[in-house]
Amino acid sequence: MDDSTKIWRYLDISKFIALLSRGIHFTRPNAFCDNWEGAWGVKNVIRFREEYFGRPEEGATEWNARVAEKRRRLNKVGLSCWHRSKCESAALWEFYMPKGQGVAVQSTVGRITTAIAAIDRTIEVIEVAYADFLSEELAPEPSILLSHKRPEFQHESEVRFLLRFTEDEEKAIDMLEQVYDETDTRWISLSPVNGGLVRSGPGIGVMDRTAVDRATPVGVHLRIPAASIIEKIYLAPKVGQPTRYAVLDVAEKYGLDRQSICVSSIDMIAPDRLKFFP
Repeated sequence: MDDSTKIWRYLDISKFIALLSRGIHFTRPNAFCDNWEGAWGVKNVIRFREEYFGRPEEGATEWNARVAEKRRRLNKVGLSCWHRSKCESAALWEFYMPKGQGVAVQSTVGRITTAIAAIDRTIEVIEVAYADFLSEELAPEPSILLSHKRPEFQHESEVRFLLRFTEDEEKAIDMLEQVYDETDTRWISLSPVNGGLVRSGPGIGVMDRTAVDRATPVGVHLRIPAASIIEKIYLAPKVGQPTRYAVLDVAEKYGLDRQSICVSSIDMIAPDRLKFFP
């Protein structure tokens, strides 16, 4: 891929507004729906069993330790996932926005990497390979494990941006995740402590106050001006007037030119269906 490669994200209105107001969200892999996300290939498991064959107790301990370490390393990174294509995808429109209440944001690989470099962060660009997990052996590095998906997902033609979280971002995510998971009355103190936040009672201290502002229970937002990452915004096919006006108004609020907002090409009328008048 070069910097001019076109990439797309299909978003409902709430996620579109979050992109404009809070920037790109990088999500921990364990929050994704595919339960093979970040998994080893079957050959990895077979080789491990062969190495520890005949030593079941030692093998089980080592296996559990390796799985725990893999999970820990995967939780230290976040992904922003995009669709690589030269044009809109009718299939993805139907999958993400069947009722026309959303947009497709079109950008390029270069726009994303340049915008993130401008805030002194580093990302890895990953072109996902669609692999047969039954026959492949994958290295344990997160950037390798997260660059492979099963062939059933080939229609996604996915490009991923991988961000390695800072230590304070990890703490902030863990803190918010715990609070969202709990059903008791414990709460977060919003008073700065040593420049950051702490939970009431036993908890996880976060030294960087801005890390808490960026964090969500499953990842972090990088606050990047929308105009620096968005090239065009396509309204969903069969978009209704309320959605159209909402997109125009919120895009203008965040500094985007109305000329960058387009009607979906899927709504275009074939020329032989038009009536011409003398």
